[in-house]
Amino acid sequence: MKSPKLSIVTLGCPKNDVDSEVLRSQFKSLNYELIQNVEHADIIVVNTCGFIEAAKEESIETTLELAQLKKDGNCKAIIMTGCLAQRYESDLPQLMPEVDVVIGNRDLTAVPKIADKLLGIDRTYAMTESVTMGISHRIAEAPHAAYIKVSEGCNHKCTYCIIPAIRGRYRSFTIPQITAEVSQLAECGVKEIYLIAQDLTMYGKDIYGSYELLNLLQNLAGIDGIRWIRLMYNYPMHITDDLLHFITDHSEKFNYFDMPLQHIHDDMLRAMQRPVNSRTARKILYRLREKAPHMALRTTFITGFPGETDDHFESLCDFLEEIKFDRVGVFTFSEEEGTPAATYRDQIPHEIAIQRRNTLMEIQQAISMEHNEALIGTELDILVDSCDQFGTLGRSYRDAYEIDGNVEIEGVATPGEFI
Repeated sequence: MKSPKLSIVTLGCPKNDVDSEVLRSQFKSLNYELIQNVEHADIIVVNTCGFIEAAKEESIETTLELAQLKKDGNCKAIIMTGCLAQRYESDLPQLMPEVDVVIGNRDLTAVPKIADKLLGIDRTYAMTESVTMGISHRIAEAPHAAYIKVSEGCNHKCTYCIIPAIRGRYRSFTIPQITAEVSQLAECGVKEIYLIAQDLTMYGKDIYGSYELLNLLQNLAGIDGIRWIRLMYNYPMHITDDLLHFITDHSEKFNYFDMPLQHIHDDMLRAMQRPVNSRTARKILYRLREKAPHMALRTTFITGFPGETDDHFESLCDFLEEIKFDRVGVFTFSEEEGTPAATYRDQIPHEIAIQRRNTLMEIQQAISMEHNEALIGTELDILVDSCDQFGTLGRSYRDAYEIDGNVEIEGVATPGEFI
């Protein structure tokens, strides 16, 4: 039988990237031909995002555009999965009849079975729970960089966030599972990994009874071949002195630290039900700057949260100038149905939220220029990402894959090598 052609379109965050990598591996094991050109695909899987309104709109628009290929192209069926599908699994089939099947993200093993059924393929399956949970058996788009999900779900009750309702409660993978996955990826040529979770520092509490991120990092640090380990989505309240000591003592490997704060004024943090205060956040950031001054620090903020006054916003601007983060992302508040913040009084006009976002980004742009000018005359190792007719691109330790910027490289180099 001729191998059916499959294309997976991924939207949203790195956690969706991991899910898509797992799906690619499952489909390949079933003799599907994985292709990127959706116009030639027999079946298309859309891995959607449902976090904020803009992401939902993108997911819907992209899916409808792809569904047009059922009329104009080779496509025989569209499967919608991911967070949007999970959130509106019962509503979307009626709202989007162009889609053949809508299935949430709780069981990835079901997706290939559904694809087979849609294409009229009959076979026996042997997929394990480890594949469903996203451990090992992956096909990455960038063979030298990989996202590693250390957990699924979230226990926090941030008033603006719908993720716990979509992905469920926090569920850690075991240290042996994660270590085996990273070791396998290193053997396949991966040079950098990104540890991701809804809350990385909560790792292990549910299965070990204690916070075990330090133990996990100690296991991963010794794996040969892994040059950079980037720590993403670190919540401040579980960052211990021992964890900070280990990270800063091994900052040549743990050289990128992401701590999404969302705001710095305690009034706003309480309204958001963020489990941190400004004093704790500052203490951690100053410790990192003192012990590892060259470490790249990243954070994210929300502007226009209900009740955010001019004074609240001014304190956020001052904080940005104070800490001088290397990387910053800013989002405007999105009224998500089913979240407490969507019903709060004192909603901020969207125009003001956009203005405040733009102001923060202008401040950060000047700070980034300062950081970049300070690097003039220095030498940095660069991990090559691509080399084609358009040129050669790579990244330093300060640049996260698909998130931050690129470094333009003169001449030819091999993707995956350091220069």
